[in-house]
Amino acid sequence: MNPSTVAVVAGLIDNDLAKVADVVVDKGEDYVEKQLGVTLKPGSELTREDVLTLREKAQAHDEFNSKLDEESRKRASEMQLAAIQSRDPVVRQFIYKFAWFWSIVSVLYFFAVTFVEQKDKDFANIILGFLLGTAVASILQFFYGSSKSSQDKTALLNKDRP
Repeated sequence: MNPSTVAVVAGLIDNDLAKVADVVVDKGEDYVEKQLGVTLKPGSELTREDVLTLREKAQAHDEFNSKLDEESRKRASEMQLAAIQSRDPVVRQFIYKFAWFWSIVSVLYFFAVTFVEQKDKDFANIILGFLLGTAVASILQFFYGSSKSSQDKTALLNKDRP
């Protein structure tokens, strides 16, 4: 990443526009400028008006993405309901067996990393971080829902709808 992009990302993060900064890192300044219709500036050059404009444009863009996320969740829910109603026991039980498999593998790995001497602790910690941050978290979110703050945000979005 070039220094000017780093300055832009730092300015976005400093002004509480972390999602915009993430997209700049992932897809580049040109993509964000095209999507939002604004020119990005390094943090030291951002004025209050620039930040307000960016925030307004980003909210409109986030709303579009949240609609896509909502549609995706709806399709996934419909697919899971169809799987549960299937006559095939393998189809009905797959998601539960899959979750059990990763839960058991994760617990065994946690035990091994904790109580068995490791030659390469960095590698063990990377895998441990992946399991905790991705596998276990995804299983919990699937079966028990998302976080409280996400539920609050969804309730706020639904309140504004007619």
